[in-house]
Amino acid sequence: MILPEEQGLAAAAAAGKLVQFPAVPWRLRGEAVLQLQLLATAQVRPLVPAALEVVSVAPGRTLGAVYLASYQAGSTRQYHELIVIPALVRRRHRLGGWISHIYVDDEISALAGREIWALPKRLAAFQREYGARGAATVVRQGRQVLCVFEDSEPVGLGRLPVFAPAYSRRENKLLWFRGSGSARWGLGSGAVRVPLDSPFAALGFGRGRRLHLDELDISMHAPRS
Repeated sequence: MILPEEQGLAAAAAAGKLVQFPAVPWRLRGEAVLQLQLLATAQVRPLVPAALEVVSVAPGRTLGAVYLASYQAGSTRQYHELIVIPALVRRRHRLGGWISHIYVDDEISALAGREIWALPKRLAAFQREYGARGAATVVRQGRQVLCVFEDSEPVGLGRLPVFAPAYSRRENKLLWFRGSGSARWGLGSGAVRVPLDSPFAALGFGRGRRLHLDELDISMHAPRS
């Protein structure tokens, strides 16, 4: 189903290479939070291509993550992003995260994600809200709430390198790409609330450990086979 806010995206995608994208690598500057959780391997295996090995980090468990970012001034494009990573995977010697769901609030980023990185990017709205639980970022598609990403307070660790490898797939061809740069790291914990009707509710995200990436400055490089 194509949501009303995605009708322009679908039309542009049909035009294919007529869309002009900023040159790769893309520079992304701003702030992000990466929540890490152990997820059941049997639960996430259907989302991962058979050619990729799901890496176990504990008996019957792999490492999953939810990533929420705000890319600000100095970035190739300014937008918000939500990435769902159900598994840590491997192909031969090369590790990466498998991205099953990814949402942005910028049409050019969505199109470039599909065309350049072969990612299933969709449009969504990102809104800051305040309630009894405190501040949170709510991500929606139309009236559907995808998740509520509650705020948390980190303990600062200083400026450290960032290396973010990931896999995607174009038809039957696996692609691997990476983000690299640095950020001011922080360590904390928090909760992601995922409604039962969210597309990734079955993965089991909830409360987990978090990496806070402030003053983030990374480059997203072109994918390779």
